Amino acid sequence: MIVSHINLQKKEIIITQEIFKSKSIIIHLEEKVNELNEITFERSTGFFYVDKQYLKPPTVNAKTLYLPYANTGAKKDESIVSLQSGAAINLENLIGAVNGSNRRKKILKKLTYEDKMLEKIRKHYIDDFFITDLNIKQDDINVFLNYSFKKNVINIFKKDDKIKVTAILMRESKIFPQKNKTEITLRQKK
Repeated sequence: MIVSHINLQKKEIIITQEIFKSKSIIIHLEEKVNELNEITFERSTGFFYVDKQYLKPPTVNAKTLYLPYANTGAKKDESIVSLQSGAAINLENLIGAVNGSNRRKKILKKLTYEDKMLEKIRKHYIDDFFITDLNIKQDDINVFLNYSFKKNVINIFKKDDKIKVTAILMRESKIFPQKNKTEITLRQKK
């Protein structure tokens, strides 16, 4: 007879006549010790440690965390004098104010913005709209948009009121050919 258990040593017993007649048997089993293979820890790791050979550590910044203003940069201080814990004068801004370059920068920034918005309007309405529906020559489309600029078309387009923009463009296209001819005639006389 063989007796075994996971935590105990296996034992074989031969059943004799005496054991059989006694109808009972006491078996003493010894505890089994399981030896495991040796484990070596090379270095201690923190909770956030990621092994570089298996996985790159994530990039954590304002963009990946989807924080507001993640794509914005710090504004340049364009003040001439700043009063914090004393007075400080920014010479670059002072010189720019005196020679007018700050004003020119603001004007250039405004004109660049207006040009980009007029370009967006032209892309939105495509040339066919101007040529077919408004009867404006392809060479005069940009001139017409600059003319329509005075009617606040950029701010209305920015507010996403395309119907109102279309109405303004249609109204101004009826006046534009006469204005354009007058301006060309005046330029030729000069």
